[in-house]
Amino acid sequence: EYGKDLTFDVILPRLKYMNVKQILMELSNQAAQNLNVSSALLYQNLWAQEQKISSAIGQKLAIVHLKISGPQKPFLALATLS
Repeated sequence: EYGKDLTFDVILPRLKYMNVKQILMELSNQAAQNLNVSSALLYQNLWAQEQKISSAIGQKLAIVHLKISGPQKPFLALATLS
């Protein structure tokens, strides 16, 4: 069964942010703590990617993803907005 073993490293319920930049910054901070990488580097790469193509897929849903060198494990976060 697909996804039955899906677990999240971080769950951020009801984030109170005004814009995409703030959301990406919080996701970068959380990922940096878990992956031992620079949050600034993560944010810069996420923002650059968002500028090229939006992570929004509709119905107030976005799938933000980034592949970087360094960490050998995936990081999965779930965030909901208030």
